[in-house]
Amino acid sequence: MPDSDPLSPLLELPGVEAAAAAAVESISRAHRRPAGLRKFELISSESLMRGARSSVSISGAAIPPAPAPEDVEHGPLAEAISAYSLLAPPLQESTVRTFARAPLQVLARIDVAARGRGIPQFGAARLQALARLITHGSGVAFDRLLPVVVQVEIAAGGLFGPRSGLVAQVAGRVAAIHTGLDPRGFAVPEGYLNRHRERYHTLLADFFEQPGPLLEMLLAAWKAGGEEADAIARAV
Repeated sequence: MPDSDPLSPLLELPGVEAAAAAAVESISRAHRRPAGLRKFELISSESLMRGARSSVSISGAAIPPAPAPEDVEHGPLAEAISAYSLLAPPLQESTVRTFARAPLQVLARIDVAARGRGIPQFGAARLQALARLITHGSGVAFDRLLPVVVQVEIAAGGLFGPRSGLVAQVAGRVAAIHTGLDPRGFAVPEGYLNRHRERYHTLLADFFEQPGPLLEMLLAAWKAGGEEADAIARAV
């Protein structure tokens, strides 16, 4: 890989390179399904709804087994659906295109959709640095790791206050489409994080001292998310 790849050092952390390769293969399998071409809008839409529901549980909020209409109009689930809707099939291309040249605009939109003000509450300098990475980075490691780096920088840094987890998860999805890790937004990494949410929150708290374990876990989430996407693609 080129020396200019800004994220290449992260691949040298124990377990990260193997986890990244496994995530790529898992997600690619779902995209190779015939339905990935013929019914990509259905797969993407189902993935977004599953992601939105899991993101609420990751945050510690409860979701009724059968949400009532008011649950999708007000409250945590409504906020999650609103934020994830920026990647709905009719908006996906526009959102990702803007992210590539003006990522802070997209992060602000996600925060506003989640009922925020569209401005970071903490770490403005870190957010600016993240934006420069997104717009200027390239390379194999960059393409594989940017989605998880975007997520951990926002979530671990608490950059958008109490909405940081939700903003981070949606932003990670946008980055995955942007780099080609998940070109059409099929994967559902949030399901894995929800099943292991206690460990996820523990690793988030330790990220700046020990980045490797959380990066490896997030890549495992993308691998599991690719497996879930493959199941969706086989069912539609």
